[in-house]
Amino acid sequence: MFVTFDELPPPQGGALRRITRSLRDKIKPPKPEIQKIEVCGSFFFDVRAYWKDGRLLQAHERSLLTGRRGALAARGLTLPQGFRPAVSEDQVARLRAEVLCNTLLRALQRSALPLYCRRVGLIDPECLYPFLLEKLIKYCPVVLVCTDRPERYAPYAERMLEEYGAPITFTGELPALGGCAALLDLGALPLPSFYPAPVFSMRAEPIEHNLSLVLPHYGLPEADEAIPPGIDRDEFYTALWQLCGVEAVGGLCASSMLCKSRRVTVPQIAAQLSQNQEQVQILE
Repeated sequence: MFVTFDELPPPQGGALRRITRSLRDKIKPPKPEIQKIEVCGSFFFDVRAYWKDGRLLQAHERSLLTGRRGALAARGLTLPQGFRPAVSEDQVARLRAEVLCNTLLRALQRSALPLYCRRVGLIDPECLYPFLLEKLIKYCPVVLVCTDRPERYAPYAERMLEEYGAPITFTGELPALGGCAALLDLGALPLPSFYPAPVFSMRAEPIEHNLSLVLPHYGLPEADEAIPPGIDRDEFYTALWQLCGVEAVGGLCASSMLCKSRRVTVPQIAAQLSQNQEQVQILE
């Protein structure tokens, strides 16, 4: 469970009515509006109250139940005392990485690539996402990991070898990933050209000289309808996943991604993968 905060709309009506209402609210501010919203088999509380300069009025703070609850605030608002951020930046980044990985795998599955051609590169310099290895190895017989900290991957790599008989190849050099059918870019390193292999990236901007796919659009219809105004979408989904146990969020893949200036769908990405393989066969 978590809480979201937003502002109540300012008083409506003529100037005299707004002044009267404003004076009355200063003397006795109305209580916050608290609504329990059920979504995806769980729930959260949406709170609307009056704020001044981005901070909740003290009278409203006293009327809210506190106790270190996780909360999300609309842009420009500071969480009231007793509340902590519902999710961390690392947790939000993990969800984005999961969505990117799921999308890459969905595109590979929908493509005409035979299994032996599903060679995937994972770029994770700081070794923050070793848990994605198992997802990748189930559908890709060759996974190459570019990282500066291979020792942190070792326990995962050993388990993949024991459970799936699949060795993981490590490298500290990005050019070694050349020849991959697709790449999962979870770092911020300057990349060489891997064109025409698609690069599924955590970055907000396209990567120069690459067929880079960024800003995935994903969601669940029920959850999309429940996002309160002003609440960051990625943070909201992460809170559903981490705090409400909505497991479907962790399995989401993008319906589309930004490629240069246009949106492309998973079937279009799959078609590109198939086309790349056909060109390789012609050259061979």
